[in-house]
Amino acid sequence: MQDFTRLRVWQRAHELAVQVAQVLADRQVQRQLALHRATVGQLRRSSTSVSANIAEGCSQPSQEQFARFLAIAIGSATETQNHLLFLRDTNALPPGVADLLLAQVEDFRPALIKLHATVIAQSRARRSNTNPGTL
Repeated sequence: MQDFTRLRVWQRAHELAVQVAQVLADRQVQRQLALHRATVGQLRRSSTSVSANIAEGCSQPSQEQFARFLAIAIGSATETQNHLLFLRDTNALPPGVADLLLAQVEDFRPALIKLHATVIAQSRARRSNTNPGTL
């Protein structure tokens, strides 16, 4: 188990969720998004899901379980990106706002994917060291 708040990728995901919440709380933005309530709800949930799954994964007793939660976080980051693209491309979100949030996702998502790959590699290495094959 590790302190998730020390992971840079969690910090960046958390920052995105906070900024999404702040944008969605703006009255002018809320008026623009009135026709897209379902997507807005999904955006709110998916953006908070990224950091939540990283945090939950850090509390897991095995690397395999941690990797599973990181995979879910990657999916949530991708979902967030999709919702932002949709809201931008339908002019529901001002392009500058949407592009700023999209840039944040695109900034930390590769690091999240790399962390996932590292955790999987460590898990495989541990398994091969603890279960040596017989010849």
